Amino acid sequence: MALLKRLPRWGRQRLGIAKGSGTYTNFSRTFLRVAAMARYGKPWADLSPAEREALLREDRERWTRLSNRQKRARIAMRTPFRLPFASWPPQARAEWEAYEGYASSRPGSRERAERALRGEPLAPAPVRKTTLGRELQHLEAFYGYCVKVHGLGANDLGLALLTDLDLVRSYLWWRLERYREADVPPATRSELDFIALVREYHSGSLRHLGLGVDPEEVKRLERQLKAAGLDVTDGYHAVEPLLEDPEPLRWVVEGIRLMLRHAAGRGGDLLAPQIPASERDAKEALALYRDALLFWTMAAHPLRGHHFYEARLDMAEFRPDGDFAPGRGHVGRAGGGYYLAYRKREFKNARGQVFADLKDEDLVQFPLDDPENPVLRLKVDGKEYSLGGLFHVYLREVLPRLAQALGRSGPLLPLFPGVDKLARLKLTFVNRSAYVAAVPGVPGKVLPFGPHSIRHIVATSVVKRTGSFEAAANVLRDSIDMVAWHSARFAPRDRYRYGWQVYARARGGGR
Repeated sequence: MALLKRLPRWGRQRLGIAKGSGTYTNFSRTFLRVAAMARYGKPWADLSPAEREALLREDRERWTRLSNRQKRARIAMRTPFRLPFASWPPQARAEWEAYEGYASSRPGSRERAERALRGEPLAPAPVRKTTLGRELQHLEAFYGYCVKVHGLGANDLGLALLTDLDLVRSYLWWRLERYREADVPPATRSELDFIALVREYHSGSLRHLGLGVDPEEVKRLERQLKAAGLDVTDGYHAVEPLLEDPEPLRWVVEGIRLMLRHAAGRGGDLLAPQIPASERDAKEALALYRDALLFWTMAAHPLRGHHFYEARLDMAEFRPDGDFAPGRGHVGRAGGGYYLAYRKREFKNARGQVFADLKDEDLVQFPLDDPENPVLRLKVDGKEYSLGGLFHVYLREVLPRLAQALGRSGPLLPLFPGVDKLARLKLTFVNRSAYVAAVPGVPGKVLPFGPHSIRHIVATSVVKRTGSFEAAANVLRDSIDMVAWHSARFAPRDRYRYGWQVYARARGGGR
């Protein structure tokens, strides 16, 4: 009863300090506010000076843990060199737009049919928008080097520069030389991704343009870069303290509980929320409900970020009190249970073995009311909630008001209005990840993390609990090789111990 009386203070408390930690001010402010309630059971304003200093010290200390990526970034940011697309000369922009048409037209689309009938070249498989975005970033960096460092004129810019392998090699050398002063491995995925892009262009689009390509020499340069040894562990850095724990996912789940408790403090009963009358307070309460649901959904179904910021609700199909099909959207309901639905073509690895038995338009479903999924039901202050139950409330009451407040409309309504762009999704995760850092007893120095870290956390949790990369690959809908190489943090000492544990279980635990 005492806890229930205190609960609204989650929503009303004010932090009373002006600054956080640099770029991550909102993370620090959220951490201090939530940790005050989670650690001491009272708002920041009621903490003693010693309690405040303990939380402030904990927040200060987390920023002393720098990854190799952060060290390199600090050096690179001293002399920015990227040339934004808007600053390219007209012929370079037109050339890129022509490449987009070549690379992105989807099989069966009018654009692809028209290009084919005109006899224009087409990529064998369409390139996803997010991949095109990364390719453009690589070109912005390369063109920036060509103009600002190498001394070429802006009118010399064009894809033909990628056929000058001496220039490509000098660019890679220059990137590596920047980090000579720091004691960090200089070669990273960024350099390898760039040379892989050059290889793809030599094998495809540049060849179609009639340029002098040399794919074999590019492959040799790529092999040399790989042989140098890449720093490939940075993707784990923000959540590394969690991944060292025997069950990393439990800390995310506890963070979600704190978020749900805070959401209840903002709007009352989570199953019958009372949205505040004040416009500002209403937006904050609606956004917190949305973000708690988003975090929970990603923990239960660790798909890639674009599956969430691109997710839509087909309003022509939606029935607030009955079953409905996803239609052109990504949410359906059958037998009273909600599910997420994505077409095969919407998966990054759609051409891989994981989806080999499906057609491009076939749906892959992820239920929100599956009794065998241990993350779909959570107890918060003695009350059990299901993700499907909160999703029902969200679709009926929270989503419409949130969409109206943010000016989102249309037959395909964003499932998560306000975080329906990649940048907004990342920023939201970075800020809300403070709830995980605020959990009592959490491993120290957890840093702000983005949505992709959830895949690392879930994969590592599954592997550590089961000893099976295959089990984690099934959850992530990815290949075993990708999970073992990239997604799951499973240290050699852990693999040895879990191997014996699996053996012991298989033989009944006896001698």
